[in-house]
Amino acid sequence: MYKLFCFFLFTSYSAYSQECQSCEGAILNKYRNNGPRVVNYIPNNDKTTKIQDFWTKKYDSLAYQTVVFDRGGTFTWDVPAGNETLRLGGIILDNNTKLELEKNGGNHMAFDIQNGCITIKSGSSLEFGYISGLKNVEICVEDNAELIFDGDKNRETFTFDGVKINLMGDNAKLKFDIAEIDIKNGGLVIDGWTGDGYCSDPNDDDTAPTEGESGNISWSSGTKNICSLLNINVLPVEWHQVSAKYAPFSRSNTVNWSTLKEWENSHFEIERSIDGVKDYKKIGRVEGMGWSDDLTVYSFCDEDLPLRGGRVYYRIKQVDFEGTFDYSQTMMVNVPGVQVTKGEWRAYPNPIRGNKFNIVRLATESLRSDIQVKVMTSQIPVATFTAKSEVELNSHVQKLLPRIPKGVFVVELQSNQQIEYLKVIKD
Repeated sequence: MYKLFCFFLFTSYSAYSQECQSCEGAILNKYRNNGPRVVNYIPNNDKTTKIQDFWTKKYDSLAYQTVVFDRGGTFTWDVPAGNETLRLGGIILDNNTKLELEKNGGNHMAFDIQNGCITIKSGSSLEFGYISGLKNVEICVEDNAELIFDGDKNRETFTFDGVKINLMGDNAKLKFDIAEIDIKNGGLVIDGWTGDGYCSDPNDDDTAPTEGESGNISWSSGTKNICSLLNINVLPVEWHQVSAKYAPFSRSNTVNWSTLKEWENSHFEIERSIDGVKDYKKIGRVEGMGWSDDLTVYSFCDEDLPLRGGRVYYRIKQVDFEGTFDYSQTMMVNVPGVQVTKGEWRAYPNPIRGNKFNIVRLATESLRSDIQVKVMTSQIPVATFTAKSEVELNSHVQKLLPRIPKGVFVVELQSNQQIEYLKVIKD
């Protein structure tokens, strides 16, 4: 059974971080704009560098991988005219890089980005200048960075399907010019919008705020379906920070997160996956504040870590009062495996071949504290309890024995400010 044993929250005012979390963990191969890979790269003048000569001739090698531009400069990435579409997994821009994604002609999609991330660091900008699609992509725009959608006439459709855009400050800009916004079933979520104006009728662009700007989102008279975008942005939660950290002494992971605003926020569900991100399971629930304009900080402790260790992934599912939900970014913690110790405790008989099992302490000095005990198998925790003596310890263990499956299990013992692990085999 999973326990929430160190949950807390408090509220206060604070400025929030404006830096994107790294998404490079998903990159298997990096295509960087250095050396001969860039044609006529001249960083100190205004000449726009054309990079089609190198990258766009290698469609197969670039398929759904992430490209990194980190040396600064201005680039236009042209896809040749015709039926070709360049498929990527993501883009990372850093060091004041300006990148425009274009196509030389035709009515086919220029760029198709799926199942990855886009990070635009402070001082950089990314402009989609031709028909493009985004599916299952998380985009992070730092303060003083820009994400722009500005196509050609009749080639201005930009598709969003399972996309989340994080605007990390008042000057993290999302701009639409000549753009038709097409939101598919997977939806579009924008976190960090600083505006407060939205359309009274999502199907009528005439009901949009007339200034063409609301907070850090702007649009022009050439933007179609702006109301379908603005009306999705009254989000239940504005995320602040999320993190997870391993504590060696207690052999537990602590998941911390905070919000800047909450609106009709019911609760959070903590989900965990071990050695991969394909098998998330709910391990806890923390109630939300409901409504709040203050910084609110939450924490959840996961004590039931896998004995063998490995990479443990967490994400937080935020649920509003109507059941609509959103996910935080994913966190990963490296957990060391349990190392069997040889100290003052012994278990016998070992292996166990009946109903008798005892744990004895070899040290002659008296115990200076209670004994904190955890019995674990490789798959599930069996029990956690406190004993005041060796006799009470064995009484508990004897009652637990029928519940312990055959195979290997571990007994964790904490006493006198020390931790020991006993590896036991049950036949």
